Amino acid sequence: MDISVLKLNSSGSIDSKEILPVNDFEAPQFVQSIYPLRVNLHNLFVGLPSIGGALAFAQKMLIDVNKGEVMDTRTISEVNTV
Repeated sequence: MDISVLKLNSSGSIDSKEILPVNDFEAPQFVQSIYPLRVNLHNLFVGLPSIGGALAFAQKMLIDVNKGEVMDTRTISEVNTV
């Protein structure tokens, strides 16, 4: 699955304000037991400006880890925003 919601702004970088989580995201097997907690936190605090981006970056992180790719510090930082 590709995270197509990570949109690049005009400078070619990711703009956190434009990032939205994928609604039908299926978490990899290794996080099936804890991923729903992240979704519940998102649903409880949906009014916070950074919560959508944090979930979207968490989804990106899980996809990258599942593929065995290297994690970048920006993704980890954004996941820990909330």
